Amino acid sequence: INNVGMTAVVVETAFSTPLAAQRSFCCFEIYATLSHPRKKLQAAMVEEPPLSLWCRCRSLRPPEFRLQDAKCRDPAHQQHIYEQLCEDPGIDMANSDCASALKSSIQQHLCIRLFNENLFYALAPILFYLFLDSMLPSPTRVCSP
Repeated sequence: INNVGMTAVVVETAFSTPLAAQRSFCCFEIYATLSHPRKKLQAAMVEEPPLSLWCRCRSLRPPEFRLQDAKCRDPAHQQHIYEQLCEDPGIDMANSDCASALKSSIQQHLCIRLFNENLFYALAPILFYLFLDSMLPSPTRVCSP
């Protein structure tokens, strides 16, 4: 994570807790991303909400993180991750930090999407006009003596 500088989290929908929050190692990676020095946490949406729901996205509740209930294939790894998070910063703080960081990343993703789509709709008529203008022959001037 230190070398890459960011972590991408797959988020199924903007309104539900991602499956990654149920896996010990994913939770640990998210927390490690937020640790000092803090790296970028990027949400990757599987299902984009329609723009009509964007207002609802602004008031998103943080996804629910319960690191103490997260699962791992290897029980020894799960126990080690749990103990490490309990030791520093504490499981409640880790849950809270991960949830608020992921909420912020989801909102940022949706704001960028909204901006890009609105920018396209704002610029499309101008670009279309410029395209048509370049395709039409320029008017010739008729001069009378």
